[in-house]
Amino acid sequence: MVNRADRQKDSTHSRPWHFNIKVLLVLLLAVFAALAGVIVLISDARLVWMRIVGVAILFFVVLLALLDNVVETSRKERAWRQLADRAGLSCRVQGSPFFGYTVSVLGQFRNRPVALSTFKQGKSQVPSTRIEMEVQNGGSASLRLRGPFNPHEAAVDLGVNELFQSTDARQFGHQQRFFIRSRPLHIVTNLYNSETLRNQLSQIETLINIELEGNKLQFDSLGVLGDLDFLYSMFDLLSNLADIIERGSHIKFGAQLHSA
Repeated sequence: MVNRADRQKDSTHSRPWHFNIKVLLVLLLAVFAALAGVIVLISDARLVWMRIVGVAILFFVVLLALLDNVVETSRKERAWRQLADRAGLSCRVQGSPFFGYTVSVLGQFRNRPVALSTFKQGKSQVPSTRIEMEVQNGGSASLRLRGPFNPHEAAVDLGVNELFQSTDARQFGHQQRFFIRSRPLHIVTNLYNSETLRNQLSQIETLINIELEGNKLQFDSLGVLGDLDFLYSMFDLLSNLADIIERGSHIKFGAQLHSA
């Protein structure tokens, strides 16, 4: 668990990015003023204003790109810092004004390492939100859960068909809105028998994908999610899934020991 002193330390170290932006803006303005002065001195009087306008357009293109990253970083940091405080985690901002900033939430959630971040996927580089939680997967279990869909979407969704065709996947949850498959199969059974998990899944309206690979339980959803309650509920959901996976993994491992 991240203590109060650590969270304050992270907050202190993440704030300088605001100062860096101000310094960069001052430098850009100074460069623009210097270029404008040089243009006035060396250019023909008839071309001075044309060249100054060209430099100004370039300056504002750079400025708009910078401001876009600043606004996005500030919006994400504000929401995720509240989430970090609520969950006892730390919120960090890393990067530079030239290459952009990234915001992440890190720490221990219910004694499991967890990380919240964003990434871009696909040819169109669509921003997505990712949560990764470590689990003890001694039995090499696997799990994939995707949804929710309405009955018509579940029948025609190409992503679902591609992910789950020729597998033992089954529909699951409230109104059978989720597709799920696991190895061993009793993980799905334990999920279905958990009233807590069924209730959590029934309240989800955003398309999500959860996958277990090795010792990492991973949540993905399109877009940059900023809803504090929803993100916290996903931490909670992953933690409950991890409990079931670890219990199932121990059962399988124990059975292997007895058979030996």
